[in-house]
Amino acid sequence: MPDASFHLTLAFLGEAETQRAEGLIDWVETLEVTPGRWRLDTWGCFRGPRILWVGGQTPDAALAGLQARLWENLEAGGFSTRPSSFLPHVTLLRRPETFDTTGLPDFRLDWPYNRLALIHSTQVASGACYTTLARSQSR
Repeated sequence: MPDASFHLTLAFLGEAETQRAEGLIDWVETLEVTPGRWRLDTWGCFRGPRILWVGGQTPDAALAGLQARLWENLEAGGFSTRPSSFLPHVTLLRRPETFDTTGLPDFRLDWPYNRLALIHSTQVASGACYTTLARSQSR
């Protein structure tokens, strides 16, 4: 994955009509996010979509709380695709040759966050292309 594509998805909304997307842009720009740090220290994979990722062994309560509050507001606004579980991760590789993570090195990285973004994703021949539509405020 190119460096510019690294992100943590808190809510995947799918396709949205123009008017609804404009409302989301306005809403996201009014949000305030309390800064935090997320500890990345484990490898993982999703076999179905064929993704190799990094994430945290220990659940991060602040990050889970942010995701839950975000979905509460989205559901109040008519979005109803909240996932049944939240597994924070950063995608590193799509379609890896192997899913064996046992030989990969140990690591420990604190990922700071202080805002969220509304991203439009478009599939192109080389993969996904991300465009930032709006950013929240930082406290």
